[in-house]
Amino acid sequence: MFKDDYKRIMQNISPNPSLIAEVTAKTERIENTRRKFSRRYRIPVVIAAVVVCVSLLAATPALAAQYEPTYAIMYAISPKVAQYFKPVQLSCESNGIEMTVLSSYVHDDTAEIYVAMRDLEGDRIDETVDLFDSERINIPFDSSSNCRLEGYDEGTKTATFKVTIKTMNGETISNDKITFSVSRFLSHKHHDENVRIPYNLKNAHDAVATQEIYEYDSGNYVKMLVPGEPYENFPVEGIDLTGVAYIDGKLHVQTAVTDNLKNDNHCYIYLRDENDNVVYSIDSVSYNDSDSAVVDGRIDYSENVFDIPKSEIENYTLWGDFVTCDTLTEGNWSVTYQIET
Repeated sequence: MFKDDYKRIMQNISPNPSLIAEVTAKTERIENTRRKFSRRYRIPVVIAAVVVCVSLLAATPALAAQYEPTYAIMYAISPKVAQYFKPVQLSCESNGIEMTVLSSYVHDDTAEIYVAMRDLEGDRIDETVDLFDSERINIPFDSSSNCRLEGYDEGTKTATFKVTIKTMNGETISNDKITFSVSRFLSHKHHDENVRIPYNLKNAHDAVATQEIYEYDSGNYVKMLVPGEPYENFPVEGIDLTGVAYIDGKLHVQTAVTDNLKNDNHCYIYLRDENDNVVYSIDSVSYNDSDSAVVDGRIDYSENVFDIPKSEIENYTLWGDFVTCDTLTEGNWSVTYQIET
């Protein structure tokens, strides 16, 4: 019986002609520029898929929120259509974390929206919370946007973020829907500055083995150290010292981070002379040991180069500023807000 009722409902659904026209026009532009689809797809096939999506959303608007692949396809082809069908949802919960739209301020071509994230089960949110570039802002118009942490309330374990959106052409923002989503965040980050690294630079000799790494900034291949065993007395956990040696008369200092896409651990290495003056590197190169899409077990290397002669290096000491994190929280948070001008 349910099957027959569903079939009868779907047969009576027909998408708005203006929506089909808009989707068709945008699909043709996408096909011409080949930004979203390969040439093996044909425009009628894409249009048919979009019409089906529009029909389904017209029948059940909540499907846009419940079935993310459908919404993603719609948004890739027509943000305006996708946001039209996206239900307003001011609060959501995932993995014991609640995200809520607090307020907004719209003035001319700019919208400022305040969003809060609160831990309902533990203390995974703190004053160091970092959305780790996982935030996404879906809007039905061309714009520039950013998100930043505005504050943290320890009593309620709530972090407040400010989302700022500005139209590209200066047009006034109308009554549109904005979807803000987050898939993961870091917290409990540790900042250690001016840390002395107990490595005797008198032991820095010419590199026994080198490798060539492509440097994207210069477009050239440069000589780098072949990673060695981690230095045992390194003062910071989560980062390793894997090489200190000379290449072509320049001192190279190499550090390594495992699973960087899960912790965002990083550091800045520098020297101090006998008068405690800071000496910065003249060059630095970063690379990893595998495909950039690999997450588990990937090792990211960073190599700083210093122009200090070997005959003078005993007058210098090794230092660093470090940022490490051991708390990654993943989930599926998404809120949709109706802008009111």
